[in-house]
Amino acid sequence: MIIYHCPKCDLDIEKSECSVCKSRAEVTSLLYWCNHCNIPTYDEICPLCHTRGKYFTSDARPVFPQERLLIEIMLGKPLAFINDSVWNGSGNRFYVNGKKIPLKVTELSDYQPTEIRKALKQYTEQNSANVFVAYINTWIQANSQRFHFVTTEAKEYINNYANRFSDNEEILMFVSFSGGKDYEN
Repeated sequence: MIIYHCPKCDLDIEKSECSVCKSRAEVTSLLYWCNHCNIPTYDEICPLCHTRGKYFTSDARPVFPQERLLIEIMLGKPLAFINDSVWNGSGNRFYVNGKKIPLKVTELSDYQPTEIRKALKQYTEQNSANVFVAYINTWIQANSQRFHFVTTEAKEYINNYANRFSDNEEILMFVSFSGGKDYEN
């Protein structure tokens, strides 16, 4: 669930721009874990299976197979989570099937890089992405309405803002966007 709040007007609003004062809203995100689909959703009731999820975190990103293998190696459990849904939540907390795992980013200096590289080389060929891709496809399907809303809202915001300057040929503008991680299968 995404909650927009305009601090100037002290109103909860529907979009990221306040319809009253036109300022940007503060955004609060709530994600829920669907135990049945084994994915995070923006809705407390999973759009796919219609079961009630439990609060999960305020932000989550998928952990790609290469990252998952690294985590497994650091925990001393290579390929242990290959068939699981693995996510990185807010505060760099890692979750497997919705449950927090004992990995602290602050302890990364405790690991031996030579040993980690050796283990990565040893297990890379066995590190399949099939389960990861299946969970990501389910996650995309479950959250497609939210993704559509965010995309539409962003395009509308950019177009409305650009229209403010469309009559002035002296002002040039561009939009730069980085989506984060790239993934190659």
